[in-house]
Amino acid sequence: MNIEYISDLYQIQLMSSTLTRLLTVLLPLITILLVSSPVYAQVTILPGTDLPEIEIQQQNQSTPDQPPQQQTTELTTNLTTGLDTNSVSLKLAAAHYIPLTVDPGNQVKLFVDYNVSNPEVVNKPINAIMEVYATNETLIRTSSFPSPITANETGTIQLATTFNDDALKNLTAVVTVTDPSKESPISEPLRVPLTLGQVIE
Repeated sequence: MNIEYISDLYQIQLMSSTLTRLLTVLLPLITILLVSSPVYAQVTILPGTDLPEIEIQQQNQSTPDQPPQQQTTELTTNLTTGLDTNSVSLKLAAAHYIPLTVDPGNQVKLFVDYNVSNPEVVNKPINAIMEVYATNETLIRTSSFPSPITANETGTIQLATTFNDDALKNLTAVVTVTDPSKESPISEPLRVPLTLGQVIE
């Protein structure tokens, strides 16, 4: 047999054996590196517009026994838990039901003074709802603040809505202060009967 052929065959076998041993060592290492390598994901957090600023700042300060999601829920809904309808008193400051001078329609606007009798409400978020009823007691409109406001010891709430029905001559506006979620009233309702063209000062 040709000596050069034997030499070439030996070199090929040697290279194949070396490559096999190298792969045997490298494959487990590559597998370990792939498994143990961390995977990163970029997350953009946008603060919700319905949360007061103090609540957004406290969302990430969860305690070990309290998940972050649970804490956020409590901040937005339990700030006035257990309060009754005597926590805030209401008094009408001014009101009108008149045609608008620039835009079409008749506007109902109420200015309501509030006084907080329960100290747990002060500096906490609250909301207010104005329900408008027709003369037959049918609810025809509900208005409220789009996001909670911070309660002071005393203050004035302004609520307004516009109707395009000129046949609606008489109505009753009912204002109630509620918790931030607008689910639980914390004041007695204030009823204000109005006739088109009426101004109360």
